[in-house]
Amino acid sequence: MIVVLRTSLKSLQQKMYKMTQLIALQALTRLAEDPQAIGRLLESLGELPNIPMPTMGGYVFWTDLGNIHGWRLQRNNVFGNYRILDPENVRRAWGGESAMIRAFGVLVTPRI
Repeated sequence: MIVVLRTSLKSLQQKMYKMTQLIALQALTRLAEDPQAIGRLLESLGELPNIPMPTMGGYVFWTDLGNIHGWRLQRNNVFGNYRILDPENVRRAWGGESAMIRAFGVLVTPRI
């Protein structure tokens, strides 16, 4: 009985692994056909949780859309997602276009 259960479990694990590979391959194929889908998805989600991460400044895959006092709003040229970098090139926010434009406005608006 134990041998049969181990064999069945191993067979099930192999099938799950193959299914996971198939799903991942299909997702990557669709992204390759339409990389801007990531930007559209993020737009529907708005602003996402962020862990401040150092970046290289985005001089290759990113376009600066705004730069105020060193704070930069950037759009990814490949995937269409947005992010905000502080003057030290640390990512402070990321997400869809609308949410990042709003967040950028809040960040760069002088406070009295």
